[in-house]
Amino acid sequence: MIRALIDGFRRYVDFRGRTGRAGFWNFVVVTHLVIILLMVPAYVEFLRFFRFAMEDVRVQDMMVQVAEQTAPVESLLPVMNELAEEYLAHAGNLLLPLVGLLLSVLLALVCLVPTVAITVRRLRDAGQSVWWVLVPIGSMLPVPFLSTCCVILSLAVLVLCCLPTRTDAALPEIP
Repeated sequence: MIRALIDGFRRYVDFRGRTGRAGFWNFVVVTHLVIILLMVPAYVEFLRFFRFAMEDVRVQDMMVQVAEQTAPVESLLPVMNELAEEYLAHAGNLLLPLVGLLLSVLLALVCLVPTVAITVRRLRDAGQSVWWVLVPIGSMLPVPFLSTCCVILSLAVLVLCCLPTRTDAALPEIP
């Protein structure tokens, strides 16, 4: 596992060649797991704030009004701003969740190019077109139908990365 991680970062801009299933999945799982673990304190703090907000009578009253359509959803914003200030005074130090969130974002950015490179190598190893790697980018577009289709097709890319190695000589290599 560590070897796959080191190899993934050593070959971070190598879009040629191939990567086997084990190397690909070890790299992807380890990097994503570390990112998620770094985000755990922020998730916990968000859940604490959510519970704090849902126990407040003002929020409950406003949500009833929004549900009955007697008040717009935007009317919750001033109440939530007040609650956020109260929560910050109540919660105290939020350094750990903020540092964890910042580190997870930085690690995700650091892993972006190596993940694209290892996915290209894995798709080539599985005998698939390397252009499939562009599909997940479409899920970030602000076009609802197109982004939804790209999210679904991103799952297809994961399935393609699960395919076994193709050893036939007819596979095209990118110069």
